[in-house]
Amino acid sequence: MSIADVQEAIKGKKVYELFDSWKKLDEDEEASKLDKIIVYSMVEQGSFRLGELVERLKALGLTVEMSRLETSLARLKVSYTIERNEEGVYGFMLPLFREYVLRDDYEVKLSGEVEGF
Repeated sequence: MSIADVQEAIKGKKVYELFDSWKKLDEDEEASKLDKIIVYSMVEQGSFRLGELVERLKALGLTVEMSRLETSLARLKVSYTIERNEEGVYGFMLPLFREYVLRDDYEVKLSGEVEGF
């Protein structure tokens, strides 16, 4: 398999369809909304610390209990959506996933999720 084959496969719709599974990591609708709010609110920045996330959520008019926030971050880590390094910095595990979210009208989706939270 050549590099061109890999690049063509990545451009294919099937790869991006696989990424949609992150949107429903929990049966609880509120938990899933929080997962999406975290991803949509931090995707442009790329990497973030917990304090930056809390400040971003406050700027969106949201106050989230720390235990709910930590549970959501753990769920996103287990699903390989985000990772946390030794310095406590979170980032998107797969650059291709981040690219997918950035191209997926994330700002509009963030606004919709915040409204319904």
